[in-house]
Amino acid sequence: MAATLTIENEAKLIPEVFKTLYQLQVLCCVRKSEFGTESLNRRVHRRLMQKSLVPNKEQHYVGRPIMIATNAYNLKLYNGDIGIQLIDPVSGLLMTYFQVGKSAFSKFHCQRLLRS
Repeated sequence: MAATLTIENEAKLIPEVFKTLYQLQVLCCVRKSEFGTESLNRRVHRRLMQKSLVPNKEQHYVGRPIMIATNAYNLKLYNGDIGIQLIDPVSGLLMTYFQVGKSAFSKFHCQRLLRS
């Protein structure tokens, strides 16, 4: 993301970030196999690390896409919902943003999305 997320531009930039993210998605029909999502995600992540585009040892980082795999009714997040991790301009913390409708969004601390 070229622009820094601020309180003033957050509402404008988040839809643009999701528009870009949706253009970069790859759909896999299986989760586990040489060509499944898990393998593909590992290969993409490894290549991004080689190019120093993502941190080596961090599980969570700015620009990381997230897909919800288990319904979280209390958060109104459901299997297949896609988010992206960005620095929240209010708190300065890494948060996961989810698009809600065309221009609205919700955000959650990354730890809140971990499986128990």
